[in-house]
Order: sequence, then C-alpha cells, then structure tokens
Amino acid sequence: MEVAEITDWRPFDGDTAYRLIVSRIKRGDAQADLFSGGAYTWRAILTNDTQTSPEQIVAFYNKRGDSERTFDVMKNDFGWSKLPCSFLSENTAYMILTAMIANFYRYLIGEYSKAIPWLEPTYRLKKFIFRFITLAGKWIRTGRRYVLKLYTRKDYSSLLE
Repeated sequence: MEVAEITDWRPFDGDTAYRLIVSRIKRGDAQADLFSGGAYTWRAILTNDTQTSPEQIVAFYNKRGDSERTFDVMKNDFGWSKLPCSFLSENTAYMILTAMIANFYRYLIGEYSKAIPWLEPTYRLKKFIFRFITLAGKWIRTGRRYVLKLYTRKDYSSLLE
C-alpha cells in the first residue's frame, strides 16, 4: 500500500483546515483502463487529526471497517436487526447469548474447514446452512446395517473418520 497526504486543505474557502490521506493498493487481477484508475484501488480519508501518521490513520479506519462488518454479520445472521423483547435487560441477554453463538460458529466452521476442502472458514451462516446442513438424504439398510445416503456430489467422508 502506498500512502500520500495533503495537509492544510481548506475546502470551499472554509476556515477549518483538514488533512486528506490518499492510499492506493495495486490490484493483481485488474486490467488498466482509462476510467477506473488502472490497476489500483484508491481510497481517501478526510480528517482533522494532524498528529497521527498517515499509515496509522489508514489502519485506524480499517479497524473501524472490521467492526462495521461484525455488526453486519450480527444483524443479518444472528438476529440483531429485530430484537425479540421490549426491555433493555432482556435484549442485552439475547445479544450476549447470540454473540457467544457467533463465536462458537466461527470456531466450528474453522475446524470443519480444516477437514473439508470445499468449506471455507469465511462462509456466512446462510451459506453454511445451504451448503452443509440442508442436504437431501435418507437412511438405507444394507448389509444388516444402516448407511446414510447423501444425495450430493460433495465429499463428506473426511468427517466420518
């Protein structure tokens, strides 16, 4: 990542001075074209912080983006968008419980992804359910024992070992 800055920038003839931090990251998959800026991803941050280094400001905003992504997962995958109760204490207990479930899910999918090559540890809950949990299958009696027959092309044999 390359970082540059413009100091003491006063937009629209204003009195307040700002600092513009511009970063670019080389993309390995992009073709250069006239309109998208070529083979780079450009990002800009406008701040009034004059003390912190540009690299530290970019790292700070990246951490903020990570926490926003965490809230997105909790709202869409674990029911934080519509809380079940009217009272704050009950909703707090619900949110703590679902946060623990989310941590358990991250651990579980991390362990399963080590054993199953097509399962990624970054799968969201809905994708995990549709790719791993919801399967057509039935128990078949063969050779005086029951065998689970799964109707899929994916290999689950590494879980049975």
